[in-house]
Amino acid sequence: MSWSRREQSGWTIELFEPPQPRPSAGLLFLPGHSGKTLINNPAWTQSLEQARLRAACPISGSGWWVEAGERIAGQAPLAWLYEQVVPALRDWWQLDQTAIAVAGVSLGAQGALGLAYRHAREFPVVAAISPAVDFHELHGLGFPLDDWCESIEAARQHTVPLHLNPLSWPAHQLLACDSDDGDWFQSVERLVEKLNSSGIAFTSAFESHGLGHCWDYFDAVSGDIVKFVTERLDQVQRTI
Repeated sequence: MSWSRREQSGWTIELFEPPQPRPSAGLLFLPGHSGKTLINNPAWTQSLEQARLRAACPISGSGWWVEAGERIAGQAPLAWLYEQVVPALRDWWQLDQTAIAVAGVSLGAQGALGLAYRHAREFPVVAAISPAVDFHELHGLGFPLDDWCESIEAARQHTVPLHLNPLSWPAHQLLACDSDDGDWFQSVERLVEKLNSSGIAFTSAFESHGLGHCWDYFDAVSGDIVKFVTERLDQVQRTI
């Protein structure tokens, strides 16, 4: 496996470099609450290798990607990604401003959407796998969210639907979720309703896999996610 770990100015990131990487393309992948990355994941690694797609998994600590959450290298999580991680990846991989797609699973998926919705021109391609869109509903259940936000409403202010700009959105966004996901499928459907009402284009993959919210599902769709990312990044590059 062509994975390595790199230390950079107080933070850590795991990098995948295929033997002959695809030019003008890279993937920033955000892990969820468990902190599990792709470095020891055969399914995702095989999909990345077949697509010759570079990938990076930042080590975040909590894995919540909430702006009110714990700081990483002195910054809020999404600001850290935008101001430190992404510029470093562009430099290491010699990529232009729109050549990095962002994806993630669960809370990492809502983080990916949060980053892309805030900076849609720079992240025209985003793929969210089982995104925990309405994570504010977890407030009061003993998670770190209780320390960061004083109420459910305060937590809701950080959710991705409230950062969706109807005048500027990612041109290529994929929402994937097992329709048997009892944890987050309904919240993904609510996001879809808002996207539809705002006239915002997106691609959805909501088939029943009978797996729910777990890595078995995340792994099962890895090939489809990587295919979406590479095809849409190619489209973006053709329009530049």
